[in-house]
Amino acid sequence: MLPIALARMGVAQAINFEMEVLVKRIGQPHKITYIRSDRSLGFSRFVEDVLEEKPLVEGDDAPEFFGTDPLPPGRLSFMRMDKGWAWEWHNAPSLDFLYMVEGVFQVSVGPENAVETRMFRPGDLFAFDDPSGRGHRAEALEECCLLHVDGLE
Repeated sequence: MLPIALARMGVAQAINFEMEVLVKRIGQPHKITYIRSDRSLGFSRFVEDVLEEKPLVEGDDAPEFFGTDPLPPGRLSFMRMDKGWAWEWHNAPSLDFLYMVEGVFQVSVGPENAVETRMFRPGDLFAFDDPSGRGHRAEALEECCLLHVDGLE
């Protein structure tokens, strides 16, 4: 389902391999099954791997959260935020797509006197594209796991 969602976003060209992503519950390693061609054998095969989470810091003022190293081609990773994680008003320096895997994630936008807030849940797809102005505020209302496609232009 995920490769179809990415194709609809127009970023399928960034994904140069087919994969099936199997996510265990939050806080556990993420199992990934690659479907890879093996040229020496002349056929495709399943290759199992585990994506380990590590602490991440997005910027000096950002609270710590957890994520995986980017997957090839270098722009796809999992991110995990604990319940109560919040990052006050800030900008996204590039176009970032996020797909909600688990939890409830809240984003606020708008001027101080007219803030609009939306909640995103598993299956929701959203993108940050606000490199200037006031930006947005983000908060994990529950422990969250997101699939992150970073820095598209």
